[in-house]
Amino acid sequence: MCSRASTVEPAAAAPAGDLGEADDLAVMARLIPLAGRTLVDVGAGDGRLARGLAARGARVIAVEPGLADGTPAKPAAGVAALAAAAEALPLAEACADGVVFAYSLHHVPRELRAEAIAEALRVLAPDHGFLYVIEPLPTGTYYALMRDFHDEARAWAETYDTLKAVARGRFASETEATYTDWATYSDYDAFLAEWASRSYLDLDPTHLDTASVRARFAAGRADDGYRFSCPARLNLYRNLIAAA
Repeated sequence: MCSRASTVEPAAAAPAGDLGEADDLAVMARLIPLAGRTLVDVGAGDGRLARGLAARGARVIAVEPGLADGTPAKPAAGVAALAAAAEALPLAEACADGVVFAYSLHHVPRELRAEAIAEALRVLAPDHGFLYVIEPLPTGTYYALMRDFHDEARAWAETYDTLKAVARGRFASETEATYTDWATYSDYDAFLAEWASRSYLDLDPTHLDTASVRARFAAGRADDGYRFSCPARLNLYRNLIAAA
């Protein structure tokens, strides 16, 4: 399903550090030339990021195990949907310029995360292939809001350790940086509806709607609704070293 990977070299790596307030797509576009690239978005969810990447000229394969028929919820030019697991990508070896895990790697079962990263390396083109991983950080007001009913901090930490171990020595360079995005809701019902729509999570609704969660939500009141900070860490590995 992958087309032949591009031979265009990525831009020079940005220094590690805090990139300030930005959304995921803006940060990616700042660090990676996207136009003409073949990208695999693993754990693509509803395809929002995949559509954004395609709008910037990338050819995107949106991989999501929950897809029933390989059709994204919102079809878009430049996006092909594929129902598959991260640890078993039905893609040709060395066919992609980049593999992206956007808040998805920690959802891979713990015992399969190393395999998922190895699969990403398998489908990446040697020399210029890159791996781009975004994971949440256990700070910020959004984490404080969700920790009573869905605390994933341990999974995030374990995922980071696995990523560092498996990717070590496989790329010519690495960039690690943080930035802060924002989650915005019109009201508490909108917040509840969004979490209820996440069918891939096993949530107890009695833990979701409690006095403590409502109090933290109320603390996020802003002029245009309710806003919560979502700090994230990205790890960008560039220029895959061909296996010996």
